[in-house]
Amino acid sequence: MILTIWKKSDKDRNCLIKIEISVWGTLPEKVLRTLFHYHIGSIDITDSEAKFLQDELQRTAWKKLLDWLSRQEHSVLESKSYLKKYQFHSSIIELCISEALKKNYIDDTRYCRMLIESLLIRQKSPFQIKTKMIEKRLPANMWEPILEELSVPEEQKSILKTQAEKAFQRYCRLDQRDCYDKCLSALYRKGFDMDDARDVLIKIIWPKK
Repeated sequence: MILTIWKKSDKDRNCLIKIEISVWGTLPEKVLRTLFHYHIGSIDITDSEAKFLQDELQRTAWKKLLDWLSRQEHSVLESKSYLKKYQFHSSIIELCISEALKKNYIDDTRYCRMLIESLLIRQKSPFQIKTKMIEKRLPANMWEPILEELSVPEEQKSILKTQAEKAFQRYCRLDQRDCYDKCLSALYRKGFDMDDARDVLIKIIWPKK
C-alpha cells in the first residue's frame, strides 16, 4: 500500500495522511516521526501498518471531538463539520459520531432546547428563533414542539415591549411619525407581529396623558 504524507504549508504542524487514493485525516508531524518514524513523502507500507495508522487517526479524531464537545453543546451536523475540517475519512467520522450518540455526548433534542432557551433569554422573537433553527439545519419536527412549549405569551409580550423601547431610544430624536415608522420597521425585521408591534409602539410614542 502507498502511504503519502504532506503538509499544506511549511509552518503547519499537522500532516495530511493519504493511504492509496483516500485521505484519512491529519496527525501532528511530531507524532508521525516519533510514533511511526514516518516523514513527508510517499512510501510503501503493509496492510497491518495501514491499519495501525488508521486506528491512530480514529483515536485522534475521537479525542478532538471529546475536547470540542466538552466546551459547548453541539449538534450532530456541527460535530460532523468539525471533524471534516481535519479531513478525517467519512468512516472515522461516522464511528466517532455513533459513539458520541451512544454515550449521550451529542443529543440534537437537548441541543435544540438549550439553543432555544438561550435565544429566549437574549429576547429573540419566535421568527428569529425559527430562522436560527433553520440556519442550523435542525429538523422542524424536533424544535417546533420545544419552541411552542417554551414560548410563553406573556414573556413574548415583554420581549416585544423591551425591543420596542430599544428601538424608540434609537430613533426618538426624529419627529414622532418618522420615529414610529423606523421603530415599526425594526420590529418587523426582527419578526414580531405587525399588529402587536403597532399597539406597543403607539403606547410608547404617543402615551396617554
